[in-house]
Amino acid sequence: MATYSQNFIMTKLDDPDAELVLFLNAAQTGTVYIDNVVLVKINNTVAEKNYPTVTPTVDRSNLILYEISPGSYSRGVWDHGEGLKDITAQLDRLRDMGINCIWINPIFLGEGMGYWTYDYYRISYKVGNINDMKELVWEAHKRNMLVIIDLVINHVWDQSPLFQDVERNGTASPYANFYFWDGEPGASNALRIPWDPTLPEINLDDAGAKAYMFDMAAYWVQKLDIDGYRVDVAMRLEDRHPGVSLELRQRLEQVKPD
Repeated sequence: MATYSQNFIMTKLDDPDAELVLFLNAAQTGTVYIDNVVLVKINNTVAEKNYPTVTPTVDRSNLILYEISPGSYSRGVWDHGEGLKDITAQLDRLRDMGINCIWINPIFLGEGMGYWTYDYYRISYKVGNINDMKELVWEAHKRNMLVIIDLVINHVWDQSPLFQDVERNGTASPYANFYFWDGEPGASNALRIPWDPTLPEINLDDAGAKAYMFDMAAYWVQKLDIDGYRVDVAMRLEDRHPGVSLELRQRLEQVKPD
């Protein structure tokens, strides 16, 4: 069982593998599914704030990157829920070290330090919320620092609705062709990355899968004003889908040319 830094009340549900979590320090509820990993599906909707656009002055030919895992940054404990705020609080120190580009590991809801994506359109409660991320980017830009985040589009967690929908509905699922199957989608085996059997690989040769991932990537550039992505397992993606990295870059440049 995971350890949570928030105060909460937990109660059993009809589902024998699930429990309801009621957090006391925020308007949050969620369902915990307990297996080899623990996932909390949280509805932590906040009133979204808007921050002014700031264009940082950065020599992009001379970037000094600093990689940060937002789930544990600065506190030495995992998933305390304020990692993005903690990064923002350290921006002056990072700037004074000469850092001009922050690379943040995955921020979306999932497990495996964020690399097992559950929901591409939800910032994980384990690191903060959308306003925390917006403020981080805004404050970084004011200090002439760029912000990039990890983009995991080579594979998805097999507990994600994107995969579970195919498991339930087979060829009737809108995501049926998002994966590599050795037979009928949902009724056969999906190709998974060699080092983790819980992560089916995404077939970016499928027009629907590519559109979903590219649209998602463009959405967050526009929503958060981030400056780019570090694409996870990029070499594997490029080997299987030659030219996909350039296609993605071209799509993102339509949203943010600089």
